[in-house]
Amino acid sequence: MDQNRGFREVAPPDEAEQHAQRSQLTMNKTGKRSYQRACKVALAKGAALYKGRLLTAQALGAHEGQFASPAKAERRSFQPNRQIHHKFDMEVLTWNAGSITSRVWNEILALLATTEYKNIKIVFLQESHWQQDQVYSSGPWSVLTCGSTSRHKAGLVVLVHSSLAPLSEIRSTSIVPGHLQHVMIPWQRSRIHLLNLYQHVWDSKLSKTENRGRRKDVMTQLENRIQRVPQRDFLIVAGDFNAHAVTERPHIGPSVPHRVRFANADVKTLPSLCKSCGLTALNTWASGHRSTYASSDGTYSSQIDFLLVRLHDARRRSKEAYSDKNFPVAAYRDGSKHFPVRATLFIPPYSPTPSKPRPFDATALDASFRRKDDNWQAYSHRLTEAVVRTMQVRPSWQELDEVMVSEYWKKVRQIQAHKRAGTEHNSECQKLVEDIKEEETCSVAPSAESQPKGSSR
Repeated sequence: MDQNRGFREVAPPDEAEQHAQRSQLTMNKTGKRSYQRACKVALAKGAALYKGRLLTAQALGAHEGQFASPAKAERRSFQPNRQIHHKFDMEVLTWNAGSITSRVWNEILALLATTEYKNIKIVFLQESHWQQDQVYSSGPWSVLTCGSTSRHKAGLVVLVHSSLAPLSEIRSTSIVPGHLQHVMIPWQRSRIHLLNLYQHVWDSKLSKTENRGRRKDVMTQLENRIQRVPQRDFLIVAGDFNAHAVTERPHIGPSVPHRVRFANADVKTLPSLCKSCGLTALNTWASGHRSTYASSDGTYSSQIDFLLVRLHDARRRSKEAYSDKNFPVAAYRDGSKHFPVRATLFIPPYSPTPSKPRPFDATALDASFRRKDDNWQAYSHRLTEAVVRTMQVRPSWQELDEVMVSEYWKKVRQIQAHKRAGTEHNSECQKLVEDIKEEETCSVAPSAESQPKGSSR
């Protein structure tokens, strides 16, 4: 049976006809999927049906390599969009170092001087294994440590670049030795508060109650310290929480592991902290490279290191926080390791909200005067005190006259208010008029004998 029955078989076209067909097809092929399908079929089987005609690959103008898939570009690690830095932009890094030896320390300082890491102004380090609290300078960096002598070898370090503030103006406090550190930096009429955290690991030698108790104590201390930071100041919380988190918008973003090995009751600890203190975890929003910890054999990874700021300080660029998988410091070590979390924060100067003057309520003042209520009595009392104080401090008739003139115009304004309200004939308004007339009658210059002692005219 002829497989082409029903279609008009076309003889191979000559060169001119081929050129014409090819030109026509080329002009019309944009956006035409049917043409692309016909070319692919013709290249694979020798001919294909296109617009009711059976055409060869040559007639269609198809050629080998026309639909070849481009080679996939080499996959690169996630990096945020590099933009021009604003003068109030600063990059922050937090890293569990797993012990800082002299070699690792020198590597950290050398790396921070490179072009790739030159915009970093604040560094949080956990698990230094240093035992003493110290404050000193190292090159352009102020170094503030929070030591620990426990057998778990905790320890915290914060580095602050000298471009932010001199060492003499930075304050560091050890809240929980080796586990919670508070650093305060003066900044543009306010302060930057840094809370560096290393949560207790789950110790198999302790009971479940003891483990939960000491971990809860650290989180309670952290929450109390956060609540004490003024709203006008900028707050950054960073460190190793030794716990996972679950998505809870707007505090915890969607970029968290969905299935976590060794998950425990602490999975709600971070979301609860963020919810009660109005924080958000910046490195839970970007889609790439969310894990911050990897096991030695590479079979297990997790997200237990976080960088937190207040919700109103979490700008879109800040939420591009990511795990730096190319961090070279101590990369030669064997075993499990943590990856640093990096973010660019915008920390503007403090600008107080302009206060609005309280509106003057003439109606309420008039009602208060007519009722002679507590507000009016308090006003009368303050006026009397002002007269007495003036006579004691500056005993002159001129000063007393200024006070009385001020009282005089208050009464005049009250009479005007009565006239506008049409109540100028009531007893209160008449009493004001009589008082003013009496004051005008009595406003004669006192004799020299009646002047206050020590006054001058």
